[in-house]
This record gives sequence, C-alpha cells and structure tokens, in this order.
Amino acid sequence: MTTVRKGGQLPAVALVTPDGARVPLRGHRGPLIVYVVHSAECDACIDYARTLADARERFAEWDATVRIVAPADDRALRRAAGDVRVLLDSEGVLVRPSEEAAATLIVADEWGEIYHIEDATDPASLPSPDEVVEWVRFIAIQCPECEGPEGEWRTI
Repeated sequence: MTTVRKGGQLPAVALVTPDGARVPLRGHRGPLIVYVVHSAECDACIDYARTLADARERFAEWDATVRIVAPADDRALRRAAGDVRVLLDSEGVLVRPSEEAAATLIVADEWGEIYHIEDATDPASLPSPDEVVEWVRFIAIQCPECEGPEGEWRTI
C-alpha cells in the first residue's frame, strides 16, 4: 500500500477496470475524486459509492472526475457506481489491507496533488456531495501561476 497524505501526490500508477483496461490514476483534466473502498462487498461502501455517482454531474460542473477504487470486482459496486469508473487495486496500491480498515476519500488536482484526504470506519461519515463539490470548486479556481488560493478562499 502506498502512503498517501494531504499535500502529497497520488501514485503514478495505472489500475485495471473490471474488463481489463489499464487506466492511469493520475493525468485527468480537472480535479480528481478517488473513493477507496476497503471491500467491494461492503454495503456501506456501496451506498457511499452510489452517493458519489448520483452527484457526478455536480462534480462535472467543475471538470472533476470520480474514480472508485476497490480491492476486487463486485457487481453490486459496479451497479452502484453507474457511469463512474471502478478501478481494481488487487496489489493494494491504495486499498487498505484489512477488513477493519477505513474507506478513504481523496480529492486531488489534475497533477495528482492531494488537497483533501479523509478516512472513515463508516463510509457514511465521509464528506457529503456538497462538501466534495466545495473541494473540487476550490481546486478548479486555483491559479497555477500564483501558487496559492484566490478570492474568498484566501481566508480559509
């Protein structure tokens, strides 16, 4: 498992979709939302995946991409994900190694810099779609040349 932390980088790896296609974790245009489940069969993880999938259009308003990362394939998780791509992490690059471990939500910019990361033993306590929209909005309005928050965000 790669240690990911706020201010760090998402690993530059390609994960595999259930149909075998390799997809780079980084390198998407716009902010990236990565939801890492500890088990593809966990009902609470599946419910939160559905919550993110249902909010996909709201994230897309800020050019954000959502990815769900699981240790193994599961039909229920893929159904809940809808149009959100599920990536398999059988080697444990991001997935926690034990059933007791938390689900994780990561919000990063298009270069893989992590702006927000949150673990939860209960996925229902992860940020709501409204909070995630605020994070992707924050990332989307950054000025790379200025290297700092702009506008109302300066006071946070």
